[in-house]
Amino acid sequence: KTGSTSSSSSSETTPPSDTDDDDTSGNTRRSPFCVAHAAYGSDYVSLAAVTSVTKRKYAALHGYRFLEFVADDLDGLVEAYCPELAGQIALAYSRTTPVKACGIWAALRDSCDRVLWTDADAVIVDSSLRLEELAYLPARDDADVLFFLESYKQLGLCSALAGKAEQDPGTCGEPWEFGNCVNTGAMLVKSGAFAETFLRDQLALAVFDNAFLRASPCSTNDLGSGVALNITWDQCMFDGETEQCTLSCLYRQKPALFEHTVCRVSDDNATHYLFGTLLDPPAEALDSLKSLHGGSTTSSPGDGSSSSSEPPTPPPPAAFVNSTDAWLAAIKARGPPHPYAG
Repeated sequence: KTGSTSSSSSSETTPPSDTDDDDTSGNTRRSPFCVAHAAYGSDYVSLAAVTSVTKRKYAALHGYRFLEFVADDLDGLVEAYCPELAGQIALAYSRTTPVKACGIWAALRDSCDRVLWTDADAVIVDSSLRLEELAYLPARDDADVLFFLESYKQLGLCSALAGKAEQDPGTCGEPWEFGNCVNTGAMLVKSGAFAETFLRDQLALAVFDNAFLRASPCSTNDLGSGVALNITWDQCMFDGETEQCTLSCLYRQKPALFEHTVCRVSDDNATHYLFGTLLDPPAEALDSLKSLHGGSTTSSPGDGSSSSSEPPTPPPPAAFVNSTDAWLAAIKARGPPHPYAG
């Protein structure tokens, strides 16, 4: 067995070659670090193909492995990559928890000692950031998972966390602060018993719908800093996307989990890891990426002529155009966007 999330015989496939850094099968050659995402359905698979360019280059730069798990539908994703989780995933209400659990499970079972999970729509921005440094390694080698926490001082949301992080690097704050501020768009997970239990616990909670969660003790609406500038903040309010809500609930009910956990806290600007520093680029990077895929809103490529001996670049997928256009509009209207601003 290569880790606590060990595979059954059905996952014993042809091992990758030593030069294959984009593999999703085999378990004979493990990597210390991987970068991974998963997607299903034509729109999200097309979007993942766009964003994977930056992740593959980032992984190659630092000697990590990049893993992409894609399928036509959720059933196909589960059958191909995480059949061990099929029973729990079949019961899930959450649209997002099964995809993340499946991708992380497959990566740790077959290929990786640690995996940086990223949402399929996320793009690497600052490729100089190393995972070893983000995870406080080797000083915190005992940690099983790294989470990213969002701090918005201007809105009074999680505003005290940045100061605590300066005094105590790696802190996740108080359980209620973690619950309010955790962002599951990315996480770094270590292979082992903790990972298996954590993923199964998240899937167990994925059966509950938003209405139930908002009326339950899992709601974060009354956790001290839930109201800022007339905005009601509840991790359980995102329809069909319940993993931040259930993760918050899990950690508040089982505070011993913090013994296995380190966190990185944003400070609105320089270290906003998931909104412009490590992942999810600002306007200029998004527009540049759109231009690479034939969707620039600013200028024509090359010398301005309309003819070319090269075949035309295919247009970007609709989901990519819609999401980046919305992002750019939000930046122009309000400055850097926030998780609930659109």
